Amino acid sequence: PVWNIMGPFGIIGAIILLVVMILVTTGEITKVPFDIAEAETEIAEGVFVEYSGRNLGLFYLADAVKTVVMASLIVALFFPYNLSTYLGSSIHLPSIAWNAIDFLFYLLKLEIVIFFSMTFIRVSVARFKVDQVVKVYWGYLTLAALIALVLIALDILL
Repeated sequence: PVWNIMGPFGIIGAIILLVVMILVTTGEITKVPFDIAEAETEIAEGVFVEYSGRNLGLFYLADAVKTVVMASLIVALFFPYNLSTYLGSSIHLPSIAWNAIDFLFYLLKLEIVIFFSMTFIRVSVARFKVDQVVKVYWGYLTLAALIALVLIALDILL
């Protein structure tokens, strides 16, 4: 996992990458500061105006699956720890109980990531224009990710 990098440069770089990944997740699932495609024709429901019934439901289902997959990627990269690893030696339970506890802990981590990547950013930031999205993605987030990778590389080399 990313947090096993022990030096201070690596920790700072990993935190920057976590913030960038949460912001990129919001843009990838096209939710409110980054929903440019739906903002063009707000009243007519954007690109989905031609769809109804089962086809529209499949688009919304694909959106929900994409949200869970992106949040699962963040959990797997930055928070891969389980409770059974730390509490398994002190609390004696059957392995199926620990599997259930670890799965519920994973769902809790997933919910926290979805809260921060969708709800918190959605309420705290207004909708961006196209030029602002390009500036944020290609300017600030790319620069922040590159700086974070350089910090992690420096930590590994030093």
